[in-house]
Amino acid sequence: VAAASPQIVGLAGKPQYCGGYAPSPKNVLKQLTYLPFSKNRTRGIGIYSKYSNRAISVDWLMAALIVIRRKAIKEAGALDESFFLYGEDMEFGLRLRHHGWQLHLLPWIRALHYGGASSAKLQETNIMWLCGVFRIAARRLGRFSYLLFSLLLAFDFSMKFLVASIAGFYPGNKTEDYPGSRNLKIYAKTALKFALNKPQFAELFYKKNEQRLKEALCDIRQG
Repeated sequence: VAAASPQIVGLAGKPQYCGGYAPSPKNVLKQLTYLPFSKNRTRGIGIYSKYSNRAISVDWLMAALIVIRRKAIKEAGALDESFFLYGEDMEFGLRLRHHGWQLHLLPWIRALHYGGASSAKLQETNIMWLCGVFRIAARRLGRFSYLLFSLLLAFDFSMKFLVASIAGFYPGNKTEDYPGSRNLKIYAKTALKFALNKPQFAELFYKKNEQRLKEALCDIRQG
């Protein structure tokens, strides 16, 4: 095992995505089999687990809190510095897996995470993580697999946004109570945009949003 991470939870104690599996059509299909309010989300590109007391073998772990063997870093290399913010942990985990290492999520251990603190919850960060996912997918998948992956992911986000929106109409429920529901609509539109373009578009789109984010962060520091 090269790396391990606990279940990340937010201020309200609700689980956040803390790892997952490689971006591929197969893993998106697995994602389509559960709803936004599932008790355990242990399948798909991004996962979390509320109740499991067993280690979960994954392809990547979120870098908010991760323990890594020094030997594994020396063998596979450090984080890819071409990823400014978001996506670097997924790329790193997949690289560790390529070198034969395992990564484990330990859901019975929990850690508090102030989500979005690095980017001050700027609008520009809403799709940076998704941009990173598509950038990695473009490097790993062939043209047809990439297209299928993009379309399936757009459909997945659309369906989950619809379910979360309908659930929000019931007494005592709010759409924003479901993990990630706030960004599901923009995620669906962005995934469709990637599907309509060639894989090379992922690199350009990431760099464009990276520049916008850097400018926004610079404005905050100066103002």
